[in-house]
Amino acid sequence: MSIDSRSIPVLAICTLTILCFSCKKEKTRFEKLESSYTGIHFANSILEKDSFNIMHNEYMYNGGGVGVGDLNLDGLPDLIFTGNKVASRIYLNRGDMHFEDITETAIGLDSSQWISGVAMADVNADGLVDLYFTSTTSRNPELRKNQLWIHQGMDTQGKPKFENKAAEYGLDDTGYGVHAAFLDYDLDGVRPRTCHRRCQ
Repeated sequence: MSIDSRSIPVLAICTLTILCFSCKKEKTRFEKLESSYTGIHFANSILEKDSFNIMHNEYMYNGGGVGVGDLNLDGLPDLIFTGNKVASRIYLNRGDMHFEDITETAIGLDSSQWISGVAMADVNADGLVDLYFTSTTSRNPELRKNQLWIHQGMDTQGKPKFENKAAEYGLDDTGYGVHAAFLDYDLDGVRPRTCHRRCQ
């Protein structure tokens, strides 16, 4: 089959037109929201030093955990970010992707512990979501104690209040906790803890 030389420019224009329209950029499924809009100002920053680096602790860049759950029973998902070298933060969802930092309702959460994960579950079966933070890295067992923050109900402003009762529940484990999960394995209505940890 031979192509007439006069039809080559027409074919070229048609081909370019098809290519231009087929390369139209598709709208993304996600949109980046700035912290100035959401109110979420959290960065799990880790600063390396001569005495603290990847050669000293091979797990230092494992990161922290994120928890999502309804802490004030308004039907909106609230957020928790765990910090390694920075304090963990609790954010209450105020709707339309606006969040309020309510970390101060968990007095003592702003600690020097390396928090590696968070599990959210109604541990004491009172209908309110409790928080379990796992801790690791430190050679001092006091700084590796996992924390169980039991929901104490809402304050006068509708913000959830929390109290660390890990020792009372026997869950202040010091075994280099990486993360935890709660489940009712034997279906007796009580949620035992399953904790995954690295070796000492």
